[in-house]
Amino acid sequence: MTTVRPTPEETDGYAALMRCAKLLGQASERQAATDGGLTAIQLEILYVLSQSESGLRMYDLAARLNHSRNGMTYQIDQLEKMGLAKRDHAEGNQRAILACITEKGRAVCQEAVQSHVAFIDKVFTEPVGDDMKTLTVALNRVVAELERNR
Repeated sequence: MTTVRPTPEETDGYAALMRCAKLLGQASERQAATDGGLTAIQLEILYVLSQSESGLRMYDLAARLNHSRNGMTYQIDQLEKMGLAKRDHAEGNQRAILACITEKGRAVCQEAVQSHVAFIDKVFTEPVGDDMKTLTVALNRVVAELERNR
């Protein structure tokens, strides 16, 4: 019986992906903190909320960002203290709580996102160049497989 092992190319690809994800996460944290005194997840929350006119249910927001519900509650608490987000009851369902972005949060988000896009262009897009479409397709396949097997 032979054991199937990954090829050196597969092992190298996996190792590079893991290093990239870790370094990109750390750099994103530093950039978000520099841009607005936020964590990367807080900036991501504000960005997602800025795309919704009426806010998002806490459960849906957590699921969309692949974050625990308890962790999302903590993050929204922090954003509320900064005046960047608020909670409201969903219309027609008093049990459902919506997370909403405030005008101050929208302004902070817009400024931080512009800076973050420039950062991503520098550290991610420029080195990838013409391979961006291929990389995106490949990574989306990996994400889909991981989500199927959760």
